[in-house]
Amino acid sequence: MTEAQIDTKKKIIEAASYLFGVKGFDGTSTREIGRRAGVNISSLNYHFKSKQNLMEEVAFFACEEFKLKLKAVALNPDLKTTADYALHLYSIFLDDGYKCLNEFKLFLDAKHFPDLGETPMGLNEITIFLKRDLNPKVPEVEYQWVNNVLLSYLVHTAIVSMSGVGKQYIEKFLPDKQNTSKEYIKQLVDTLVRDLNFRYQ
Repeated sequence: MTEAQIDTKKKIIEAASYLFGVKGFDGTSTREIGRRAGVNISSLNYHFKSKQNLMEEVAFFACEEFKLKLKAVALNPDLKTTADYALHLYSIFLDDGYKCLNEFKLFLDAKHFPDLGETPMGLNEITIFLKRDLNPKVPEVEYQWVNNVLLSYLVHTAIVSMSGVGKQYIEKFLPDKQNTSKEYIKQLVDTLVRDLNFRYQ
């Protein structure tokens, strides 16, 4: 594949990712994708054959990008604790804005979702921090529980913060939304860590 073809394919995937996220798979036409990407339909069909194939590639790349975000955060030398990891990850979700929101929407559509791999998403990364915060008696099987709870909460909170209804709620009930959300995240992490350390004394 030439550099020009790779660039065209990337433009199509980015355009489709945005439109699928905003309008959904069924609500998006290939013509709209072509227009947004700046390519003709024949080029789109050449690279992906069908809208279903395109959706699968979009889901795959969204999944890979999400994994890269998690890995990049885990490698940040300034982050020392599980709370640091969670807060930094949350700030990345917010900074990415609509792109992150679209990725979350794509993840919710299981029929398009790619193979998750051998371990739950984020487990390897959070383990780095949990091993520092938890006493050695806490079995690693508990790490998956913490990972699931924490990622679910971070994703949910980010989606609420970025959605129209969520913004109205925050403006009405949580005027200091950034600090409030961060305090809730820190409190959740502290509670999870404290509970496990207590249970496995």
